[in-house]
Amino acid sequence: MRYKMRVYAKLNLFLKVKGLDKNDRHILETLMASVGIYDTVAVSKRSDGKIFVEMPLKISEKNNALIAAEDLQKRHGFGGVDIYIEKGIPLKSGMGGSSADTAAAVYGLKKLYGSFDGDFSVYGDDTPFMLSGGVMEYPSFLDKKDRDRLFKVLSGYGLVVFKPKGGLLTKDVFRKYDETSGSANKTANIKSLVDAILNDDKRAIEANVFNDLFFAASKIEPSLIDIRDNIASRGSFACGMTGSGNAFFGLYGDEREAAAAKDAFKFFDGEVFLCGFKGRGIEEV
Repeated sequence: MRYKMRVYAKLNLFLKVKGLDKNDRHILETLMASVGIYDTVAVSKRSDGKIFVEMPLKISEKNNALIAAEDLQKRHGFGGVDIYIEKGIPLKSGMGGSSADTAAAVYGLKKLYGSFDGDFSVYGDDTPFMLSGGVMEYPSFLDKKDRDRLFKVLSGYGLVVFKPKGGLLTKDVFRKYDETSGSANKTANIKSLVDAILNDDKRAIEANVFNDLFFAASKIEPSLIDIRDNIASRGSFACGMTGSGNAFFGLYGDEREAAAAKDAFKFFDGEVFLCGFKGRGIEEV
């Protein structure tokens, strides 16, 4: 038995650091959306009880999909599995690539061995969102109807994602954030952003798309300031950095405008993706 799926990247349209919890973990307020950049993941049963993860693109650290699969096997006693990951989500981009693969492993194990519950955020803060996808705010204050309306409006916009060469480690960005005073912009508000999207108010969207980590990330990689300014000055009505960076997104009036913007960035030293928003986190293929 074998299942193959696409697991989609995420963008943080809004991200604000609200302090630290009792375990000194950063508390985040964020609005996330799934986008059409994806990893392809295949899972199949093994009869010997072993778990293997194969990924042509080698990374130095142990893959979180393997960590999650091994832990879930111990907790629920199911059999072995092969997990094959073909990366399409750029590494060190702030687009949830590691959590995407973890979510795919959880989803695949459920398909192979039956449903099981748990707190999947222990394998990565973004894992629960990557499983469900669409549009989601944390902490939650919207109902499904409002999230569906958000997705409908966002789906009408053009979207371009810019991934510069290199990348940033999340732990380094948060360390730099703690060393600095964070962002100078204290007026951006997640509820104002939600209202702006629901009302298709592009000027208000521009004013409230926000990432508290941008200032810290730009201290590590100063070229990010020029990248942001170039995106802002070349036709997007709103732009921002996602997650801990170093990827950016630009929002445009429609797909035609987004395609023209992508063509205008032929000089860009990195990858440029013309994509759209997705209503789910995982899609079987």
